[in-house]
Amino acid sequence: MRDRNEADAFRPLTLEEQKAVDKQPKNPFHPGEMLLEEFLEPMRVSQAAFAQKSAGAERV
Repeated sequence: MRDRNEADAFRPLTLEEQKAVDKQPKNPFHPGEMLLEEFLEPMRVSQAAFAQKSAGAERV
């Protein structure tokens, strides 16, 4: 399937494109929301504390 550009932004979706859209979840969860609700809140760890302790929080 090709990417849509400005020239065809207002054309109807092809059947193939519509099927791809229909397969996507209607209400996807954000990974940060899952991290917060499934791990941080039960462990009583704030997002800021987690960020400070994680390797990804290193500043350059």
